[in-house]
Amino acid sequence: MNLSTRLADNFTHIVRKRGEDYHSRRCVRIELGSESEMFARVHGSGNYDVHLTFGDGALSVWCDCSQFVENAVPCEHLWACVLAADEQRYLSAAASTADLVFDCDGLDL
Repeated sequence: MNLSTRLADNFTHIVRKRGEDYHSRRCVRIELGSESEMFARVHGSGNYDVHLTFGDGALSVWCDCSQFVENAVPCEHLWACVLAADEQRYLSAAASTADLVFDCDGLDL
């Protein structure tokens, strides 16, 4: 099962639609990707840094957009990066773990 299928319920329908738009317009630039980590920049209404890291059964995520920083709410930039990770086969360790935990406030940058 891919990561986007595993995480879809954590994102609202509207957020997924916006993220799909960013992804389809190729607004995600991956700076670093591996089986357990991804750092990317999403070009939307501004430029947003997104970091996803997997360890100890949890996928910890972070975005510097105001929606995420102020409310720890999964945003469209994160969703666009999840789609890009699937496409490039990054974060495969997270996608294949049995009991994946999605952590919106566990990443300290």
